[in-house]
Parts: sequence; C-alpha cells; structure tokens
Amino acid sequence: MTSRARLVLEDVRAAAKELPRLQAGPHDEPTIRRRWIAVMALLRAVGHVLKEVDYKSSDALARAINQKWADPKPIIYTEFIDKYRHAVIKRYEQPHVDFDKIMGTLYPRLNVEYDGRVGVSVNYLIEEAVRYWEDYLDDIDHRAACCKLGTQT
Repeated sequence: MTSRARLVLEDVRAAAKELPRLQAGPHDEPTIRRRWIAVMALLRAVGHVLKEVDYKSSDALARAINQKWADPKPIIYTEFIDKYRHAVIKRYEQPHVDFDKIMGTLYPRLNVEYDGRVGVSVNYLIEEAVRYWEDYLDDIDHRAACCKLGTQT
C-alpha cells in the first residue's frame, strides 16, 4: 500500500489549512511565505516518497508505481504541483501576496498563474492537487492488489 505517500498527503492537508483564508490569520507575508513553501514542497514530496519509499515495500507495488508513473501527467501536476515546487525549491520564488479589503478588514490572497490564467484561487488549486494525488494513489493500490491476485485492471 502507498502508506508513506499517504502520510505526506495528510501533511499537505494539514499545512494547507494553515494557509490564510478569509477567516484565518496571521496575515503577515513571512508567515504566508513559509506556509506556501511547506505546502508546495509537501505536494511534490508525495511523488518522491512514493517512488523512493513505498516502491520498496513490494514487487507488486513497484510494478504498479512504474506503470502509473509512465502515464501522462495532467495539468494540475505540470502547471501547479511541479511548476510551483520548482519555483520555490530551486529558485526560492513565491507568488505575490495581495490583500483584499472585505468589510474594512485586509485578507491575504496569493496570486498564481494556472493554465494561462492569473489570480486562480490557491486554496482551490491545492484541493485539486490533493484530489489528484488521492486518485493517483488509489489507482496504484488497486493495480498492486490486482497484480498480487494475478488479475488485470
């Protein structure tokens, strides 16, 4: 089972809850920056842990991971998970933080580009990325179980 990658995914969920939302704080840019870095590093770490740790747990799981890894990656992976992980880890670039004024209170908003659009909700993209990894890991576990049973998916 993809247990270690799923542990990383749980940490993504927890870290994402710490990113500013309309009702959350603190709203200072250094805190937002650190939380963004944590989420993006963890989102990409799901795949790394899958290939480096879970891969070694069984031959059936290793075969399933190799099969799935060969599939084309969707836009949520290429234009969000991988793109912003590279920006953060390799160049230490973060999205610009704007502040929206709602009923007299300032709330932070991270500006990211996704699929040619600027200003896409970071919280929405993180939720999509988490769903992508959930489906991805579920498919691998299903393939590995079928391999163990000698059936095809």
